[in-house]
Amino acid sequence: MTLKELSKLLGVSISTVSKSLNNSPEISETTKQKVLNAAKEFNYRPNYLAKSLKARETKTIGVIIPDVLNYFFVKVLVGIEFEARKQGYKVVTCISSEKLSTEIENIKLLTNGSVDGIIISLSRETQTEKNYNHLFFALNSKIPIVQFDRVSHEINCDKVLCDDYNASQKATEYLINNGCKSLSLALVNMDLSVVKLRAKGFWDTLQKSNFINSNPVLTIDNIVNSEEQIVAYLRDYKPDAIFCVDELLSVKIVKVANKLNIKIPKQLKIIGFSNGQLSEEYYPSISSIDLHAKKIGEESISQLISNIKGANVNSNKIIVVPASLVHRSSTNL
Repeated sequence: MTLKELSKLLGVSISTVSKSLNNSPEISETTKQKVLNAAKEFNYRPNYLAKSLKARETKTIGVIIPDVLNYFFVKVLVGIEFEARKQGYKVVTCISSEKLSTEIENIKLLTNGSVDGIIISLSRETQTEKNYNHLFFALNSKIPIVQFDRVSHEINCDKVLCDDYNASQKATEYLINNGCKSLSLALVNMDLSVVKLRAKGFWDTLQKSNFINSNPVLTIDNIVNSEEQIVAYLRDYKPDAIFCVDELLSVKIVKVANKLNIKIPKQLKIIGFSNGQLSEEYYPSISSIDLHAKKIGEESISQLISNIKGANVNSNKIIVVPASLVHRSSTNL
């Protein structure tokens, strides 16, 4: 049932039907009720596409995340959804699966007029290859973009960042101040902007503290197949503390340490990143840097909606959400 068919059925104008459905004070209560009853009986649904074309807005936001299985991105989505609904917007979520080609397809899909703006965290391949043409295209098409977490400063748009650098410094300082003498840094996904910041925070803190550390970096290419490499590292270098830039990697190291009967935290202290459910539920529970993912989502959507309402695609603001260190069994004696 279309609006035109509904008006013909009731013997009133299309304008009268439309105003009745929108509860206009221009229409009598009797007519409104008559229209509403007919709309319900014949299962009338508004044509939101036509309405959005007329209003030149869809009240819909596109979100692109790299990995739906990553607890951090799930929590960011929760924040985005919560704030979007408060402000009357719907959310369409796309997953790039860490691939540049899929991210490009996602951007093509979202720039066809179906959304008013885009929130994105870049895929691993995008940051590795440094290919941002699809994002430049979206901005040139006057679609506001907000990047979060994994960002490129080559793209002139708003960015909502985790406080990765300062958080890493605080974690490293804690390990030094609590008597650790043989610190190690465990890395994975080295091309990611956030990983580079976390590693820099670790090394800068050692340098500032005049801390002499001879342990090489534990560099993992594939976490799934990393157990033998971690076993060899722990046996060869015997660190008394490891700072991990990734939650899953910290879980893997605790798992290996348990197998080797290394007592945590007495013989080995471990701090990870992101503070997801794995950190809390694993045994022993893992101290972690909480990035406050839900807050990052809320800040991202609020800034994007502000730009949409102001028709502003040239904003280049940086918002930093402070992180905090959550202590659990892997650092607490």
